[in-house]
Amino acid sequence: MHRGIETGAIMKERTPYTYVVLRYRHDAIAGECINVGVVLHAAEQGFFDSKLNLHYGRLRQVFPDLEPEAFKASIYSIRRGLTAVSKREKGDMLSTLDSAERFARMVLPMDDSSFIWSPVGAGVTADPELELESLFKRFVTWYEVEKRPFGQI
Repeated sequence: MHRGIETGAIMKERTPYTYVVLRYRHDAIAGECINVGVVLHAAEQGFFDSKLNLHYGRLRQVFPDLEPEAFKASIYSIRRGLTAVSKREKGDMLSTLDSAERFARMVLPMDDSSFIWSPVGAGVTADPELELESLFKRFVTWYEVEKRPFGQI
């Protein structure tokens, strides 16, 4: 910990992180996407986590023929995969793999499916968990109006 320059308060050390945004692409040819999740990895802290959204109200507005049950099943499957990768790679791998993208692609490789990853982003944070929440709000729920009862996972 060190003293903050502006406030004089004791602050946590900031650590670098990377993230990728999970996007739902209803039609691969049209290429239109809506963000539905975020994966964040802070190697120095051994942190890897994700936040995915099951609210499909905005998706249905843009893609009226979206099948909610298929969408939810896919999101749960991706979440299970991310959890399994995190458990399998605990310890050294969490600190040595270089980006959230590497973890994300272990679960969902690049293909022509409805779910794709954004390019990798990066930053620094004192709290990766709070940063994940902040990125999720900014990239996923910013424009949501209607909430469905299925929540977030």
